[in-house]
Amino acid sequence: MPKVIGFNFGGHYFESEKQITTFFMNSTVAEEAGRFGRTKYRDVIFIRSLLAHADKIEREINNAVKIFSSRELAQFDNAKLLKLLNYFFYWYSALIGVYRFTRPTFYESFLAAVKSRLPAPAEEQAIHLLKNDWPRLNFIPHANLKELFGELKRVGERRLALHHLYLQSFQESRILFTEIARRLGLDVNQVFNCTLEEIGQLFNRENVDMGDISRRLNYFKFVYRENDFVIITKRPADSSLGRVVLTGQVANQGHFIGRVKVIRESLHGVSIEEINKMNLGDVLVATSTSPDMMLAIKKAGAIITDAGGLLSHAAIVAREFNIPCIVGTGRATAVLSDGDKVEVDAARGEVRVIRN
Repeated sequence: MPKVIGFNFGGHYFESEKQITTFFMNSTVAEEAGRFGRTKYRDVIFIRSLLAHADKIEREINNAVKIFSSRELAQFDNAKLLKLLNYFFYWYSALIGVYRFTRPTFYESFLAAVKSRLPAPAEEQAIHLLKNDWPRLNFIPHANLKELFGELKRVGERRLALHHLYLQSFQESRILFTEIARRLGLDVNQVFNCTLEEIGQLFNRENVDMGDISRRLNYFKFVYRENDFVIITKRPADSSLGRVVLTGQVANQGHFIGRVKVIRESLHGVSIEEINKMNLGDVLVATSTSPDMMLAIKKAGAIITDAGGLLSHAAIVAREFNIPCIVGTGRATAVLSDGDKVEVDAARGEVRVIRN
């Protein structure tokens, strides 16, 4: 991100419980990201450059995937296998960096500034702009505004494509990690939880703490610092959140009461078991939604997400299917559990738990 976008997105961390990972953001960094994004998302030339870079990343990752799918990895010597891993890791990291910049942390403050200058109802007009639905605007947009929101619509569409790419390419990479695991005499999930440096050390027969790597399968906290990171495998004494009322951003207005189904997605995608537990009229709760969840989304009476904004997948499909939707609650998947009865007030952006 510092190289391509000009912003260092450090100061946050990931926490993983049995390989289900939640992202936590440093509030100071989030404020800085908002100020940075407010400037960048005004620049049509920058947006086009960002989208072009995303296209290049997609080509390079697809090239790596072609090598994986050739199923000739057994013919690679260790040095060539590590070179392929580094190649994939470089472009996969670049993908995450660009994908991160399409998150609402960066563009929401820009949209808020735009909405403050729109005629009432500003929220509704902003949605029409994002959909490029010019005839439904109650004002005549300037050509520059139409051009800008045409590019922002492409950002939203590209974000969905990038989301699919990082899930699909990670699944495809299992062939590579399986071959690495075979050579090192490890379980493939252990290799998935190694750093790039640790895999190189194992190939070079250097000393690596395998106990620490195995503990990561149950719990780890991955903390980004200013110029490096640290992995913590000691579980905190108390992780209770104790919150039952959530607030977030309204992505599509409406009101709904129903039972929660938390749909979880790993880098391996959404399992069929997760999709099948969703019943018609349930409230879909997820960290964020993706195209893989469409069968569940079509059954949902309402959608609540931890992350996301007006350009997120959840917001786009909620508007398409007219489902009440609240995004960016922060901790919905941690606070809510399957079977909880909730009231989704997607006019005020509030979620309340109803005690029976």
